[in-house]
Amino acid sequence: MTSILWIEDDVYSLFEPMMHEFLKVGYKVSSATNKKEALNLLENNSFDLIILDILLPSGDAQPSEFRQFVGMDLLEELVARGIKTPVMIFSIVTDKEIIEKANKLGVKDFINKGHITPRELKDYADRCLNAR
Repeated sequence: MTSILWIEDDVYSLFEPMMHEFLKVGYKVSSATNKKEALNLLENNSFDLIILDILLPSGDAQPSEFRQFVGMDLLEELVARGIKTPVMIFSIVTDKEIIEKANKLGVKDFINKGHITPRELKDYADRCLNAR
């Protein structure tokens, strides 16, 4: 069974509707809402694909605190730890420097979450999984 780790802090308005497209076809989807949760899941589980938002809370800060681009920090940490799971960025961030940095870190795809249907996202994920 294909297993996906989806790291997204906007659980109710975005993650839940999109996730159903993956569950329909039998994918197992685990979720984390911040960097700390994601690292904990990655220590104890293996995944076939990581879907990562760039704008995330760290999980260490107070709930009102939020640091931009924590997802990039997480991506750098995955690379530093030698985690080879393919990563697909799914974010509203369109900054060219961030996209270039993500590509240099080995991201398989960078999808703008403002303009995509659940089916299209699943198709992108399938392409990333098939390119492994």
